[in-house]
Amino acid sequence: MRNRIVGIFDSGIGGLTVLREFLKIYPRGYDVHYVGDTARAPYGSRPPATIISYAKAILGFLLAKQVESIICACNTSDSLLSPEEKNTLGVPYFSILDAFGAMIEEHLPPDSSLSLIATENTVRSGSLLKAIAASEKTRKVMQQACKLFVPIIERGFWRGKLADSVIQHHLASVKSFEPDFIVLGCTHYPFLEEGIRRFLGPEVEIIDPGKLVVESFKSANGITGNSSLTKVFFHVSGDVSQFRERVFRADFMDNVAYTIEQSSFTVDSANRKVAG
Repeated sequence: MRNRIVGIFDSGIGGLTVLREFLKIYPRGYDVHYVGDTARAPYGSRPPATIISYAKAILGFLLAKQVESIICACNTSDSLLSPEEKNTLGVPYFSILDAFGAMIEEHLPPDSSLSLIATENTVRSGSLLKAIAASEKTRKVMQQACKLFVPIIERGFWRGKLADSVIQHHLASVKSFEPDFIVLGCTHYPFLEEGIRRFLGPEVEIIDPGKLVVESFKSANGITGNSSLTKVFFHVSGDVSQFRERVFRADFMDNVAYTIEQSSFTVDSANRKVAG
C-alpha cells in the first residue's frame, strides 16, 4: 500500500506547529509536502491581493505534487481566500478557520470571554469573528493584531528578553481584558506559547487552532493502515540552511525522514492549476 499524499502550507515556519500535530497522529502512512514561503514571510501586513496571489501559486504548486488533500496552516491566507477558491481545487481543503469555528460551537463553555490574537490582515478580515458569529456561547470578545510576533518568530527569537518584551507590548490590553480563553490566530504563535502563558497566567486557557485543523483532517480521513513511515518533503522559497536550523530547533523531527529543497511558487503555476 502506497503512502497517501497531503500538502500543508504556510507563509513560513508557523506551519511547523501544524505539522508537529499531524505527525503525532500520522507517524506512518503519509508523504507530506510542506510549503513554507519563507522568502516572502511575513504575510500579515501585505496587501490582501498580493497574499491571495501567493496562496494560489502555492496551491498550484501542491496540486502539481499530486496531493490528495491540502491543510491550510496559514490563517492569513485562509482568511482571504474565497470559498470558491478553496472548494474548486479538486481535492479536499482543510480550513483552519472552519475547524476553529466548529470547536467554538461544540466545545466552548457558555458565557465565555474570548481574546483573539492574529496578524493585521486576519484581524482586519474579521474572519475569526465570523467563525464564532453563529455561536451564542461568548459573553465578550476582543481582537488584537500582533504585528511583531511573526517577524521575531521567523528570525528565531522564541524565548528570552526580546520575545518577552514583544509579548508584553502586544498583549497588555489582552491581560487587562481578563479573558477565559485566548485564541492563537496564527500558526506561528505557538512558538511563543511559553511566554504568553507566563505573561497572562495559568487561569487563561490557550486555544491553538492548528491542533483543531489536524483533528478535522483526522475526522474526515481516519487512520491509515499503511505501516510505511511518514516522510516529509519541505519546499521553501528562502534560505534552506536557515530553515533547516528552525526545523532542528523545533525538535520534533528526530525520527522522521525528510528533505528540504528551495522552490519557487509562481503565479504561472497557480493559473495552470487553480481555478479563479
